[in-house]
Amino acid sequence: MLRLGLLLCLSWTFVLAVAPARAQSDEGSVAASPESGTTVEALIEHGVSLREQGHDEEAVVVFRQAREAEDSPRVRTQLGLALLASGEFVEAFELLSQALREPDAWVEARHDAIEASFLSASQHVGLLEITGGEPGAEVSVNGRVVGAFPLSHAIHTLVGRAVVEVALEGYHRFSTEVAVEPGQTARLRVALVPRAEDEPGGGGSSNDDWILPVAIIGGVLVIGGAVTAVAFALQPGYEHSDVGGVVMTLSWP
Repeated sequence: MLRLGLLLCLSWTFVLAVAPARAQSDEGSVAASPESGTTVEALIEHGVSLREQGHDEEAVVVFRQAREAEDSPRVRTQLGLALLASGEFVEAFELLSQALREPDAWVEARHDAIEASFLSASQHVGLLEITGGEPGAEVSVNGRVVGAFPLSHAIHTLVGRAVVEVALEGYHRFSTEVAVEPGQTARLRVALVPRAEDEPGGGGSSNDDWILPVAIIGGVLVIGGAVTAVAFALQPGYEHSDVGGVVMTLSWP
């Protein structure tokens, strides 16, 4: 804990010292936006100036512009730090992780401070591995489309309850919640249920949504340091019961 506290102190010192101040004499004003065609260096300096004034969200916009021109570890770090300060923990985690993995003299000179910020972001992020389903089924996590089955990698997401939805023409829409813990991997296996020909959307003739109840079978199991949850869509006719804080959905004939 002492080491993490020291690293966090270093990180904030680094954030405030990476570039000279560019604030205008008026304390309440935002530094003037750079003109079109400005260099990456000018964009970075402008973004740092915005952060020194407490305008982290505006700095995110400027650093994104810089990244469009130069996707370097230095730019990723600056964008990641601004996102972290803005509460965008998942993207901050990913960018700072990328920057720390790549050999770069600028990053290496500030490694401890950047690592402290990365560790801070990691406290808000976990992994979600989603398998099963049907090829081409669209997968959404917390309302954001993350890809289609089969997914090539696990998804970084905020810790807490992640809402997973899977949709494919001709199948019932799948929806469930999965508990995601910091630094752990929650695993979810999806089984889609085909629509009958006489159901709304059966045979692929309609896009009407019918969200079936789902279940976390056996609750959440911790295996080898990873959180494992298995969920299946169930046929109509069910009741809910709370078992140890885990909502179970049981199917009845």
